[in-house]
Amino acid sequence: MKLYFVRHGESHANALHEISNRGLRHGLTERGREQALDLARKLENRSIWHIFSSRLLRAIETSIILANYLGIDYDVVDALREYDCGVIEGRSDEEAWRSWQRLYEAWTMQKRWEEKTDGGESFFDLQ
Repeated sequence: MKLYFVRHGESHANALHEISNRGLRHGLTERGREQALDLARKLENRSIWHIFSSRLLRAIETSIILANYLGIDYDVVDALREYDCGVIEGRSDEEAWRSWQRLYEAWTMQKRWEEKTDGGESFFDLQ
């Protein structure tokens, strides 16, 4: 069995450069819908039998486009949720992005898994 992990298409949060790991606020842009359809075309000759999605609106919309095109079902599951980024959620300012970058580097480069933003989750919390 092969597993394919794909990212959602461009969302309004991407266009706004907003940190958005929670809720149903930001759906796909027109470009994001086109990206999802393009991905569906690329996957149509693969033996994909089911899609699993996170609870984010942009991921659900991507899953719907893929599922409709491929003629398969999809499920929204908690196990694929994004981490809680705490006080930087919903922000697009430079300080929020610096906090996000520090956290990213702590986890990926320095292996400091306990690091988190105020009110957010650490890598250990995600496990």
